[in-house]
Amino acid sequence: MGSKDGLAFIPSDRMKAIRRSLNNGTGAAGDNGMVTADNFLFAAHDLGLISRVVWVIPFDYLDYIDAEARIRNFLKNEASYFSPKDIDYMSYNRGIVSGRLFGIETYICSPSRMLFIRKPALMTLDTSFFPVYSARKGINKLGGMRDFFDLVSAWRVAAASVFIVSSPDLKAMHGYLAEQALAIVKNPLIVRSGAPPAIWLVRDQAENMFSGGGIKEAVSYLIPMVKKYPDDPYLTLILETGRSLLSDKVSSLKVLEHLCRDKPVFCRGIVDAGIALRDKGDMSGALEFFSRALVLKPDLNAARVEKAVTFYGMGRYEDAEAELSAVPDASLSVSTHFLMGDCEYALKKEAQARGYYEEAVAAYKEAGGYRLGAHERESVDRLRSIYERQGNKEGLKRLADLTVH
Repeated sequence: MGSKDGLAFIPSDRMKAIRRSLNNGTGAAGDNGMVTADNFLFAAHDLGLISRVVWVIPFDYLDYIDAEARIRNFLKNEASYFSPKDIDYMSYNRGIVSGRLFGIETYICSPSRMLFIRKPALMTLDTSFFPVYSARKGINKLGGMRDFFDLVSAWRVAAASVFIVSSPDLKAMHGYLAEQALAIVKNPLIVRSGAPPAIWLVRDQAENMFSGGGIKEAVSYLIPMVKKYPDDPYLTLILETGRSLLSDKVSSLKVLEHLCRDKPVFCRGIVDAGIALRDKGDMSGALEFFSRALVLKPDLNAARVEKAVTFYGMGRYEDAEAELSAVPDASLSVSTHFLMGDCEYALKKEAQARGYYEEAVAAYKEAGGYRLGAHERESVDRLRSIYERQGNKEGLKRLADLTVH
């Protein structure tokens, strides 16, 4: 269950933990479990571990009369890898859109659909589900978790092994969602009692203030709360990100560094704070945070990419190019390929720009056609202008097949 692409691929060697889980009937999550950027359902199918997929999405597409068309559009624009032919054969019946994706029997439904699964099942829960689900419901994230698990309680599943997974684009301060979801899976009474742990309420209140733009209010609220709960890293992440946006970058960075050294997963918090500074217009502050994250964790490619994005926004194209060149090819996304092309284009290296743009377009098509962002569409337009100047009809024809929204 995820907010975006819940059916991606991962190498089959990661299936060993799943095979063990299914054999002994236990679940896994958290630091010692299957915490990965991707779902593992296709790889599990290839190993003969599962025979069908039921994909629960947080969007309300299935509540509309044209649910079939909405799900098809979702798959074409947001999901990866799926053949347009497979998508076109998906059909709607009684609240479920079904078909075969890569030959796998697949059912897509909303959380409100009562599921009856009479065979042992492997359930994966992507924590990026909850921010989207809660926003769609117009409620806070804790309310969203309660609402979702209330619906899940009506499902009928013979037996399940549960894996909690975290999306790579989930902010570090939202890492508590995985912890809370795991606690609810172990003890559903936590959300049914009406009185969840007090720290959950504090996190939810602080995050609501911060996400709603009440940075000063969030900081004022959190100062005494962090003293009350000094061992909770998520409250500290929210507090220090807020303080860095107000005026105290130096001391905030020191605290975030301490969290990073204590547990590397929180190094992402330094990157998130840097992004927030950049969004505010503080480019130099953002660069300072990204650079520090890389000192502490040199393989944190997210920091290097964000540093390149910042350099590009400042017109420092050679610096952006250098940062992207240091990112391993395996970690380059479609958007970073486009950005590398943008750097070369800005440096008037048209041949190199064309090469990177073509790599980006090829990667985009291989991914199956998710929705391109505004910057990526601008990159496509630049490639189109290169082809037009060169009179490259074949290149223009390839771009004509590109789905741009």
